[in-house]
Amino acid sequence: MKLVLPQHVNKTIHPVNLNSDTMSNNTATATLYQNRRLHLLGQLQKPLLLFSGAEVPRNAPSVAYPFRADSNFLYLFGPCEPGCAAFLDPDNAQTRFFAPQRSPQNTLWTGPQPSFETLKHLLGVDEVLEVEGLEEYIGRLGGGRPLLSLAVADERSTQRAQKLTGLELSFGKPGQLGPHELLRALALMRLCKGPEEIEAIGYAAQVTYEAHLQAMRHTRPGLWEYEIYAHLLATFAKHHCQEAYATLTSIRGEVLHNPHKTNRMQEGDLLLVDAGAEGPSGYGADVTRTLPVGGKFGAQAKAIYEVVLSANQRCIEAICPGIRFHHLQQVASKTLAEGLLGVGLLKGPLEDILASGALSVFFPHGIGHLLGLDVHDLGGFEAVLVEPPPPPAPQAKTPGQPQLRMDVVLKEGMVFTVEPGIYFIPSRIYSPEFRKAFSEFVNFEAAEHYVQMAGGRGFGGIRIEDNVVCTATQAHTLTSKIPKQLEEVEALVGTAP
Repeated sequence: MKLVLPQHVNKTIHPVNLNSDTMSNNTATATLYQNRRLHLLGQLQKPLLLFSGAEVPRNAPSVAYPFRADSNFLYLFGPCEPGCAAFLDPDNAQTRFFAPQRSPQNTLWTGPQPSFETLKHLLGVDEVLEVEGLEEYIGRLGGGRPLLSLAVADERSTQRAQKLTGLELSFGKPGQLGPHELLRALALMRLCKGPEEIEAIGYAAQVTYEAHLQAMRHTRPGLWEYEIYAHLLATFAKHHCQEAYATLTSIRGEVLHNPHKTNRMQEGDLLLVDAGAEGPSGYGADVTRTLPVGGKFGAQAKAIYEVVLSANQRCIEAICPGIRFHHLQQVASKTLAEGLLGVGLLKGPLEDILASGALSVFFPHGIGHLLGLDVHDLGGFEAVLVEPPPPPAPQAKTPGQPQLRMDVVLKEGMVFTVEPGIYFIPSRIYSPEFRKAFSEFVNFEAAEHYVQMAGGRGFGGIRIEDNVVCTATQAHTLTSKIPKQLEEVEALVGTAP
C-alpha cells in the first residue's frame, strides 16, 4: 500500500471530503464505504446486525450529549443521525439500512431529513427501512439464522442487539464486545489505515496544531487552567471539530487523566496540555505538550524535559515495519532511565534498573496506543490484537509495572501515539511498597525534593506526545509542526496580547 501523506496548510485548513458534512454526496466516498462493507461481508459466514447508537441523555431526556455514532458503524457507513441500524447479509452481499421514521413532528425539532430514497442513494445500500420496525424486519431477513452483532456505548442499543441475536454483549466488559470472528475481521480491516483515513487524521492534527499554538500563546501566571481549555475548544469549534477525548489542561500533570481545570497557574508551574481535535468524520488526533507557565523552564524542569524529549525522538526514529510495539517501550524506558541516572533520581547499573521495574516510579504507563476513529483506536479489541510476546525471563513481581495497550508487529499504515513521560507522584514516591521494592535503585530522597517544589505544589509531570504513521521505511510524524523543542516552546508561551 502506498500512503498519501497529508500536506500541512499553514494558514487555511481545507477539510478533505471525509471531513465534510456533504461527504455523502460524493460518489467516491460512498463507494469507499460500500467497498469496506463488501470486504467485511467476504470475511463473515453469518449475517451482521449493527447499531449506530442513540443520543444519551445528559440530565434529562431532552438534554443529550452531542451524538457520535459507534466507531465501527462510522467505519462502514460514515456519519449518520442517531438511532440507526444496519443488516449486512453475506449470503447475498446486500445491506439494508434502518433509520428513524420521517414525520412532521420530527421535522419540527430537527429540521428536514433526507428521505429514505435519498439515503439509499447517498449510502449506496440496497434498501432503507424504518428502524422502529427493526424486530419484525430482522425476523424476516434473518430467516432463523444465527446473527452477529457488537455492543455499543449506548446501552439501549446494546440491549436491543442482545435481544435480537441472543449474544451476551457488553460495551464495558472485556471479551463481551462481540464474537471473536467479527472482532478479528474488523480489527484486520481497521488496523492499517488507508490514504483517506491518514488524510483525515492529518486534518485533525492540523487543527490540533492551531489549538496548541493558542494554548501556548495564552499560558501565563495568574490565569486559570480552564481559560487555556477555552482557547483549545474555540479553535476546535472554529474548524468544525470537537474534542477527540476529555482535554487535559493541568498543572497537576502527575495525575495522568486529571479531569479538573480549577487551578490558578503560578510562576514555576508546568502546564500539561493533552488535547486533540476530532473532525466530523470521527478521526482524531491526540497530542500532549508541557509548558512553563512563566515562559522559561527552571534548571530542573529543563533537565527533565530534555530527557522526555530525547525518549520521544528516539522512539520515533526507531519506528519501521517489522518491529514489535513493545520494542518502542524498551527504547523509551532505556532513554528515560539513562536520563534519570544523569540527574541523580536513579542509581545503580542501568540494566539492573530496567530489569527491576524501578523506572515505573516515574514512568508508570505504556509508550502509546493506536489512533484513528477512537483516541484509543480499536479499544476492546485487545484479545484479537495483542500478539503473545516471547515468554518473559522469570523475575519477582514488582509494583506499578506499566501495561502496553497493544503489542503488535508494526505494519505500513498503522497510526499510533508516542508519549513518554516522567512524573513525580506523591503516592508512589512516599509509598512503603515502592520504597521496599525499589530503594536499591531509586533515590527517594531526591524525588521528595521534586514533590515539594513550587512552594509545596510539586513538580507535576512532563509528557510529550506525537501522532505517527508507520510508512514503508520509517515513521512520518503527523504532528511535527506542533512545537516541542524547548526553545520553541519558551519562545511562544505567554506571547498573546
